[in-house]
Amino acid sequence: CWKVLLSHISGFAAVNAFGNLQQTDFCKRSWPHSIFVVPVAVLGLWVLQHFCHWLRMRSEEYWRMMISLQEPGITAELFEEVVTVWEEEVEECEDDVFGLATSFLLIQSIRFSISGSLPNLEGIDSWSTMTERSSAEIWSLAVTGLIFAALTVFFDTWGGRH
Repeated sequence: CWKVLLSHISGFAAVNAFGNLQQTDFCKRSWPHSIFVVPVAVLGLWVLQHFCHWLRMRSEEYWRMMISLQEPGITAELFEEVVTVWEEEVEECEDDVFGLATSFLLIQSIRFSISGSLPNLEGIDSWSTMTERSSAEIWSLAVTGLIFAALTVFFDTWGGRH
């Protein structure tokens, strides 16, 4: 429960940080400008994840030393199993943060390319954009949603976990 809560808090913080970057005047000029934030977010989150991985490896070395000195009953196999489970859980949380932030930023840019207006930081279009959508824009948004739903099913079914 706590890992999900904290990973979602981190994910929404990343959405806010990179979303504010996407709301700058430069990114509001056109949808190609707004999509520029997506690789910036990917790179920033990738660097952060690798830094955190490095910190976890340093912590693991420290714990390995401390346990060998203070807990003679803990076997190396048990320690490795605990570390493996811990690493898997942390990576799942990192994937949640990465997915939440990058998917939000990407869909904001796609919506901008369809409607010609970048939704605000919460993902809400202006009133005029919502009330003046053409049938083509509505169908484009619907087809985009269906494409992403199909991709989700495809990757969940045949793509594996990573």
